[in-house]
Amino acid sequence: MTSPDGSTSLLIRPRPAPAAANLEFAAVLAVLLVTGWVANHFVALMPSISDRHHLSTATLDAIFGIYAVGLLPGLLIGGRASDALGRRAVALAGSATAVVGTVAMLLSQQPEVLLAGRLIVGIGVGLAMTSGTAWASDLKGPAGAATAGAVLIAGFAIGPFAGGLIAGTGDVGIRVSFAVAAAL
Repeated sequence: MTSPDGSTSLLIRPRPAPAAANLEFAAVLAVLLVTGWVANHFVALMPSISDRHHLSTATLDAIFGIYAVGLLPGLLIGGRASDALGRRAVALAGSATAVVGTVAMLLSQQPEVLLAGRLIVGIGVGLAMTSGTAWASDLKGPAGAATAGAVLIAGFAIGPFAGGLIAGTGDVGIRVSFAVAAAL
């Protein structure tokens, strides 16, 4: 950058982002916060669901672990899909997919439904995580990606905390926790 006196300055001031870009960035962060919430709120529900349905340790482990099986393809294809189809489209498709799995678990806490629901949530979360983080990076550069990661982790923490508080109200709390996650 050249100053009026002809000298060169190494200081480059970033231009302020337009209000629309800031609003879009806030929306991306909201999607990532809720994605983290939906991904992990189930953890706090596991003891109550296990007690209610007399699930074995092996069944609980399978229900817990199948999420990662779904997460992997979501993570592997989410970034490339968002390069080809657009960040917004893939992030919203991932969020919608996670809602489908969450609604299935809201409607039934039978082991087969919980397995399918957790698998579907994993796929959706993987898609939303990768495309949402890339979207945040597109909007704000490396700082946007770092902020997106921090917000996603906050969702991972808030989800089980809130889910535990809600589930602590009794059997109806399990359904309410799923309903809150789906509504978000």
